[in-house]
Amino acid sequence: MDTGFDDYLDNLILEIADRQTGSEVVPTNILTIHVLKFPECPQSWAHLAASEMEARGWGKNWSTLGERAFMMNGGGASRAQHIRASRRKKSLREKVASVPRSDWVAIGALLVSALALFKSA
Repeated sequence: MDTGFDDYLDNLILEIADRQTGSEVVPTNILTIHVLKFPECPQSWAHLAASEMEARGWGKNWSTLGERAFMMNGGGASRAQHIRASRRKKSLREKVASVPRSDWVAIGALLVSALALFKSA
């Protein structure tokens, strides 16, 4: 499917995850979320979303003729958690830790070369 549609599904599963927490979990109406949170997206996406998310293993399509509803399962909760983790801003420590070892070796070699150049001058 389209990348825009994939992003829409990711944002939609986050909204559903926010609504389906606690002890009284009921299927979430996708059309309501679409109107409130994603009015700029095509309405047809809301009609396709429940079946597509079910195909991806994120939950169960509870849609009827007049309502597009979705009940998230563990796969959907896991996907929502993965999306949140990937969108979280990394700390400086995490950024430094993610630099490959070979890059640190190259930086060290550059510094040694620069020191040798200035020492000989």
